[in-house]
Amino acid sequence: MKNNNYSSEIIKKRSQDSKFLNIRSSINEQRGKYDLDEFITDQLGNIQPKEVLDLGCGRGKQIKIFRKKFPKAKITGIDISHESIDFLKSEYRNDKKMEFQETSIEHFFMSNSKKYDLIIASYALYYVKNISKVLKNVLSSLTDNGIFCVVGPYGDNNQELFSLIGYENIDPFVIYTSRDFMIEIINFIWKNFKNLKLSTLANPISYKSVDEVMAYWSGSTFFKQSIKDKIKRKLNINFKSNGQFIITKQIMLSLGANKK
Repeated sequence: MKNNNYSSEIIKKRSQDSKFLNIRSSINEQRGKYDLDEFITDQLGNIQPKEVLDLGCGRGKQIKIFRKKFPKAKITGIDISHESIDFLKSEYRNDKKMEFQETSIEHFFMSNSKKYDLIIASYALYYVKNISKVLKNVLSSLTDNGIFCVVGPYGDNNQELFSLIGYENIDPFVIYTSRDFMIEIINFIWKNFKNLKLSTLANPISYKSVDEVMAYWSGSTFFKQSIKDKIKRKLNINFKSNGQFIITKQIMLSLGANKK
């Protein structure tokens, strides 16, 4: 499995900036046909973990769901964003079963000695520098029969917007993380875990105005200021003909249990 060297500092910065993450997630929530959180929790089924680790938790979108689904669990969330961790520490300051650490995934595993019944990574693993090492760390940090759940994009994800922008205007690393990265993760899970489960979801996001599409794109890792006016003109033409612009999120979820 290849290591992920950051193609661009802009991509790295935008991937970790909570402001841009909030722009993308809020638009997807408002306009998506399906709810990503419901999709994830449905696939987890009736498990009852005692220790949960959320890698790249952001501002705790999934953690809020886990708190309700696993009321007796100790939940740990890690994220590299100072703003996100500060927010979560304040939000759950009276909940002693919640713990948050401001750290990268790599650095977390360098010092971690705990075992977890459930480790989940939702749209979080693309920017680690050595994904093979991190996945091995995940495996060694699971309890016997502990579950690893990973969620991310694959295949023709974002195809409508990528085609509109032009693939020549998008960093190859963005294309790789959007389409091929999850397949590498899946291969590792299928080789090293048992009781495997693979689920996919095509979630069309219906944008109702040019401004909505531009807001999403401007908060993405593949925004390009130099072609902003050109893309806006293309969108205006599209909306005159169709009245909306649909971007399909192709989502893949895989989970497996530790073989021990």
